[in-house]
Amino acid sequence: AASQPDASRSYDVTTLLRSGPKFTQLKWEVNGKRTFTSDNTNSQSLEMSGEYALNRHVTLLARAGQETIDNSGINADNSGELFWRGGFRLTPGPKSSVRLETGRRFGGKNFSADASYKINSRAALTATYEEEVRSDRQLLNDNLNNLIRDPDTNLLIDPVTRLPADPNSLESDFQEQTTLQKNFSIALTGTSGRNTFTISGTGNVREDLTANTEDVVVGLTTSLSRSIWPDLQGGVNANVSSTIQSSSGAEDIAFNGGAFLTYTLGKSLSGTLQYDYLNRNSDGDLDDLVENAISLNLSKQF
Repeated sequence: AASQPDASRSYDVTTLLRSGPKFTQLKWEVNGKRTFTSDNTNSQSLEMSGEYALNRHVTLLARAGQETIDNSGINADNSGELFWRGGFRLTPGPKSSVRLETGRRFGGKNFSADASYKINSRAALTATYEEEVRSDRQLLNDNLNNLIRDPDTNLLIDPVTRLPADPNSLESDFQEQTTLQKNFSIALTGTSGRNTFTISGTGNVREDLTANTEDVVVGLTTSLSRSIWPDLQGGVNANVSSTIQSSSGAEDIAFNGGAFLTYTLGKSLSGTLQYDYLNRNSDGDLDDLVENAISLNLSKQF
C-alpha cells in the first residue's frame, strides 16, 4: 500500500565534460554523478557517450559506463554494473526525426527511443520511450524540482511533456522502494491563432526488481490555453489516469481538472489564479478522495 514518506535528505554531485563547438562531426560527453541519501539508496554512475554524423541524415550513437545503485535488487552485493547502449538517429528531412538505441543495463536488455514529426507549421507529434531505475524518493524530488515556467502561460510545466506540473501525480505514489521505470508518452501539440493545445497519452510500468512485482498506470491529458488579452492568458486542462495492474491487486482511477488565469502586472511581475479538482476512486487500500483547491500565485523575476 502507498505510504507517506519520512523526512529524508539527498545530495547530488554532478560533473560534466563535453566536446566544444569545433567538434562538428564527432561529438562526445563524459558525465559523472553521485547521490548520497539518508535512506541507504546511494547511487553513483560514470557514463561516456558519443555520436558520429555519417551525413546530414544519419548519426551513429554509442554510450557505455558503470553504475551502482544500493539496495535496488540489480546486484545482491551492490557492486557496480557495466552498461552499454548503441543505436542511430535518422533525420529524413526537416519535419521528422527518429532515435533508436538498445543495449544492456539494469541487469537486462535496455531500450530507448524517441520520434518527432512536424505536421505543419502549427502542429507537431512526438513520442518517447525510456527505461530507468529510480527510487520513489527520487521520483518525488524530480516531480518537485525538474519544473520550468511556460513563457506563454507563466505556469510551472514538466520540461519533457510540456504539460502543467503535477507534483502530486497519482502515477507515482510513494511505496518506499527502488523500481525499474518504463515510461512511454505520445503527444500532439499545436497552435491556432491565440490558442495552444496539447493532447497526450502516457504509460508507466513500474517493476520492483527485488519482489519481482509490476504496477501499470496509463493516463490521458488534454490542455488548452488562450491569450485573451495581451496581458491576460487563460486555460483549462484535464487528466484521467488509471492503475490497470497492481502488485497489491488493487485498481483505481483518478480524474484531475483545472483552470487558470494569468495576468502580467509588469515586465517581471505576474499573478495567477488557479482552480484544481481531483476525484479518485479506488478499490484497494487507498481511500476515495475528492478535492477542490483554489490558489493565488504572485511571481517576480529578478
